Amino acid sequence: MTILAQSRIGAALLLLSWSCISAGAASKAANYLLSEQIVAACEGRGGTIDPSAFIERDLTGDGRADLLISHEGITCRSGLRRSLECGVQVCSVRIYVREGSLLRLREEFLGMQLSVGNGPVPVIRALGHGGGEGFLRWNGRSFARVSGATARGNATAIVPNARWTSGFGQGIHEARILNGPGNVVTVNCDFASGFGSSLVIEVQGVRPPAGSEVEMWFDGKPAETVLIDGDGEITADSHAGAANLRLVLQRMKRHRIVTIRLAGGQASSFSLRGSSRAIGDCPIVAGNRRSSTDADKPAPAGKTLALPGADNSSNAIRTPPRAKFKLKLPKVDP
Repeated sequence: MTILAQSRIGAALLLLSWSCISAGAASKAANYLLSEQIVAACEGRGGTIDPSAFIERDLTGDGRADLLISHEGITCRSGLRRSLECGVQVCSVRIYVREGSLLRLREEFLGMQLSVGNGPVPVIRALGHGGGEGFLRWNGRSFARVSGATARGNATAIVPNARWTSGFGQGIHEARILNGPGNVVTVNCDFASGFGSSLVIEVQGVRPPAGSEVEMWFDGKPAETVLIDGDGEITADSHAGAANLRLVLQRMKRHRIVTIRLAGGQASSFSLRGSSRAIGDCPIVAGNRRSSTDADKPAPAGKTLALPGADNSSNAIRTPPRAKFKLKLPKVDP
């Protein structure tokens, strides 16, 4: 094979590797490194990368865009669908720092489910083997491990004089807390609407998508993971969702502060002072979420879900201590 033919094949492979990134979406240096990683990950067959695994932004606080590439987001076009640099759980992660016009490799490790926080020097979060949580942040010389408490420090601080408010209308008792623009937690307690009870979360203008997980720290205790089963909300429309909603409301009533972080790294703290009075005795009610075409029909009464072994007569639920809110419930006969 001639040198010219080899160069054409190499150029074709690079073109295949780049096809996942929109033109102008990344710098030339970042695109070059991405193509290099995809060629290695897919044995030269080409592939794509999820945008969440290809992050070009300032990670060191110097105002220049750095680069993070996670092989977890690479999908190969043929043969092996996953990157060769992925194991059963974790994948290679590489962080490049901009030095002049170049991006130089400054950190690499194995991880999954990466997210980058906010602030001029953001915290990078990743899970390791077995789901253990780790945090990294640039310290001026290298990316060093930081504690969970430091990671939570990237959250929007509590706004002075933030207060819980509540009101009732159209069969819904609503309690909410605002923590500056784009940060709000709303508790909807269904008494007669038929739409069901729920807890709605918005952090830095972003609602967590259905199927994602958010982390909650109550009074600085270890993080607890909560599954979002609606559009930015925890609903009572399933046994697991009802259990999650009960537990979150229980925690909120018993603590002073909660810090919430979305999977994308957005985080905010919220005051819980006055939450117990504002929320009150909130029934955990599944809803019949109607479409707009059903708006003229009377809303059916919701059904309160009774969990085995739980005191469903009030909001005071006796629960064993757990690290996560996702519960495995025993099967309940209809």
